[in-house]
Amino acid sequence: MSYGFLFPPQLSSSADARYDAFLITNVVPIYPAFKKIWNHLQRVLVKRYASERNGINVITGPIFDYDYDGLYDTSDKIKTFVDGSIPVPTHYFCIVTSCLDYNQPADNCDGRLSVMAFIIPHRPDNDESCNVSPI
Repeated sequence: MSYGFLFPPQLSSSADARYDAFLITNVVPIYPAFKKIWNHLQRVLVKRYASERNGINVITGPIFDYDYDGLYDTSDKIKTFVDGSIPVPTHYFCIVTSCLDYNQPADNCDGRLSVMAFIIPHRPDNDESCNVSPI
């Protein structure tokens, strides 16, 4: 197990924001194989989207769905799967918003928003999680 940032400090817009990005509340457990995907999302895709869209807002976080029913797990349910240890997220989410009018910056948008959302499975080996049935 490794650790990664929900928000990468190198994308901070100020020294104070960079300091905040190094807080422990911004650090999450990440499988080494998944870290490659997460880093690509943050360092390449989010960065490119920000430059194309005149700035963006990004919200990221963990998802816990140990029984894979598509619904978030309660704290009690999580404890049944990881009793006595730190819970490792089953997925991570990323929501990216920007102003639909690219001439307006994201932090001062007075019009409609453009929104993209991702839920990325968090697996030790990046295997597909879809069930495949024989034909």
